[in-house]
Amino acid sequence: MEGLGGRRASTRIDDGVRMVETTFQRFGQGGRAPEGGVGYSCSIPVGGGDLVWRARLGAGGARYRVDKRVVTSRTSFFETSSRVEGSQEWRFGGDARAPLFYLVAPVRGRVQVRHAGAETELGPGQYAVANSAGPLDVRYGDTGRVVMAFAGEKALSRDGRLTAAIGTALPVDDVGGLLFRHLAATLRVADSLGATSLTAAADAAGDLMAAALSGLPVADVADRAALRSRIETFVELHLRDPDLDVRRIAAAHHVSPRTVYRLFDAAGEGVAAHVRGRRLDRCREDVVGRPDLSVAAICERWSAGEPKHFARKYRARFGESPGETRRRGGAEW
Repeated sequence: MEGLGGRRASTRIDDGVRMVETTFQRFGQGGRAPEGGVGYSCSIPVGGGDLVWRARLGAGGARYRVDKRVVTSRTSFFETSSRVEGSQEWRFGGDARAPLFYLVAPVRGRVQVRHAGAETELGPGQYAVANSAGPLDVRYGDTGRVVMAFAGEKALSRDGRLTAAIGTALPVDDVGGLLFRHLAATLRVADSLGATSLTAAADAAGDLMAAALSGLPVADVADRAALRSRIETFVELHLRDPDLDVRRIAAAHHVSPRTVYRLFDAAGEGVAAHVRGRRLDRCREDVVGRPDLSVAAICERWSAGEPKHFARKYRARFGESPGETRRRGGAEW
């Protein structure tokens, strides 16, 4: 972590994915923020991937104090508390090819969460589900205290309920309360635990997290619409990726490819046709707005296929050639 000091005691465990280091770290820093505030970042290993966290807090000259307690293991979790003049914002994201679900819960104060196209306000007694396939932006005030928990993919259900829950303020039920009390208690005594005890506590947190999330309601029509919306947002963010296909989309949302096919078929448009159409729409924007780019460069930029086939697909969608579009836009092809 940049800008903060810490201490740790660790062991290594083979979980079948990679060697995972079970670690407890405590960080703390205070003082007055320089112009532009205080920035810091860290990378937290969870299961087979790493989650990157970047934060900025306080305005120039503002007094601040921030403390973090972090356990990294097969299930990782941390607590951050702060006293800041003003507010703080931070972003959490990871590898979209190996997305992980995680929980965000305020213990003190209210937080505003922006994730996957949705904005949610949370208070104590509530939590939100997020996915590392996209960034999470959190903003909270001068006395905030937040707990987050991350579980490897194998620990959680893949039936679509988690994705449907993204963007919703969820109540902490009895099992959820047990989970967050366990996290708080573990973090409070983690620096005095041996490696075996710390690993056992982290594994118990993973079991409690899976149990809490298994109580989410089965997706109904509204949930399927929300899932479709999340998938469309994901597609928009990855249109330039030539490897974007139904399997990657399904993996990013912890559902089966068949579920993705059904969502799009129900609306009368296949998933491949949707991706192809959105790429062509972006290409048209560049045809008009980027006269410095050739058709070949535009095709490559949006992974729209070979230029020799592009004109035919373009005309089928827009009723004219790229050259005709560009000339009507006031620029010569």
